[in-house]
Amino acid sequence: MKIGMMFSLKKKFNIIFNNFLNTFLRIFCSSFPVKKSHYSYNKKPWLTRDIRISLANKRKLYPTYRNSKDSYFKEYYKKYCQTLSVVIMFAKNFFITDFNRILTTGLKLPGTTLKLLLIIEVLTIIYQQ
Repeated sequence: MKIGMMFSLKKKFNIIFNNFLNTFLRIFCSSFPVKKSHYSYNKKPWLTRDIRISLANKRKLYPTYRNSKDSYFKEYYKKYCQTLSVVIMFAKNFFITDFNRILTTGLKLPGTTLKLLLIIEVLTIIYQQ
């Protein structure tokens, strides 16, 4: 076989394969469209909106803290992080103790049935991941 003939066959093969692939992908994509899931859940329900805002503020302050030579700002940032850690720990403990209180008192208190079901649903979603 001549070299020119091999390149010609390769070129024809590539053209035929590309035509097949384009046709296949067009049919496949029209038959199985991509559907986006819009379901989101709260993986950490004790993180309230205010705590999330504080976390975003902390992330925004970090580059300044890293590049700053101002000792006052560095101390402020450290205290901010410590305070935020305490707040998150308190919120988490409060959420867990509230959940335990509902479990120990049972469903005798008014409105606890719905609250218990919501907490169980959140926990099952968290542990499924």
